[in-house]
Amino acid sequence: MKMSNLKKILLPLKKVRNKFILHLNKNLYRDEVIKRAVSEDKDWIKVTPSANRGYVCLELKTLDTKDVLNWFNYLIYLHKG
Repeated sequence: MKMSNLKKILLPLKKVRNKFILHLNKNLYRDEVIKRAVSEDKDWIKVTPSANRGYVCLELKTLDTKDVLNWFNYLIYLHKG
């Protein structure tokens, strides 16, 4: 497998211009938890179509990596509850 293909598979978070794209495996994250977290921050996060049915694709409109990581930590917190 080429290194470029390997990076695409292993990296769920990707920076694109003025936003981040986050791919979440549907087997690891409950749909209702993702919907709740997105609805609480719908002014800067939205669900977008994914090329892979096994993943939920989220678009996070921010330039700050810290915002993305804090939100992802919050998603994990909700998922544990």
